Amino acid sequence: MNTFVCFIFIIMNLPAPEFLSDQNTASVNISNEEKSVNSNTVSQNAYTYEIKAGRSDFYSHSSQLHVEANENDSIVLPVVLFYFYHTVDRRKVTLFWGTSFEINNDSFEIERKNIYSEEWSRVGSVTGHGTSAVTNYYTFTDDGLNTGNYSYRLKQIDHNANFEYFLMNKTVKIGLPAVYKVSQNYPNPFNPDTKIDYVITNDGKVTLKLYDISGKEVASLLDKNSTPGYYTIDFNGADLPSGIYIYKYTASGFESDGSRYDFTDIKSMLLIK
Repeated sequence: MNTFVCFIFIIMNLPAPEFLSDQNTASVNISNEEKSVNSNTVSQNAYTYEIKAGRSDFYSHSSQLHVEANENDSIVLPVVLFYFYHTVDRRKVTLFWGTSFEINNDSFEIERKNIYSEEWSRVGSVTGHGTSAVTNYYTFTDDGLNTGNYSYRLKQIDHNANFEYFLMNKTVKIGLPAVYKVSQNYPNPFNPDTKIDYVITNDGKVTLKLYDISGKEVASLLDKNSTPGYYTIDFNGADLPSGIYIYKYTASGFESDGSRYDFTDIKSMLLIK
């Protein structure tokens, strides 16, 4: 069975790091630049550590640490991460990670990007355990993703604003949906904003129409050709009176084998002002 590399290193007066554990596969690249903070302070060194280490049956680990310190500062790397993996349930991604050691750990920010993009987006944060010598477990759920391939990373931030990146090397894949579906609006009851999710598995035309309790059409929320994927419609009922409304979703087109499909679903919603 493959094993993972777990490491802690301490920078005292900023020497090169030493690994305190066995190195199955590990490499460290260090770059630094000295810069002047302002005329009233001593020069400051900015160090970036790129750490690539670890091997296990379920994940590999790559991280970056950026620290800025005055001369004679002692800096302790705040976190030892010993796993980082994910699960996927339709449009929902759940991240799991664990630490075996934490010093001065303020929080983890969760960042995500499409693998074809260079731009990371912050999608949430989880509070750290400060200083801890016991195992701590973390989880975060990112829901409502569209079909695509994504990367995730953790930005670990300590109380002094130093930060370190932990990159999950495995790509997270949100596949094409397998069934047609329209969700119950949420929230429900609502005032005046609500959302409706819908799913389409093949190219086709989709419509979403809203009716009052007498059967009169009061709004057309959707009427267009759509490609396979997961979608969300935002609806604002500010111009409608309180009451029960019916929405009807239809999708029609052709399956990959050339056969025609027609899907219809009807649900009710309650507007309370």
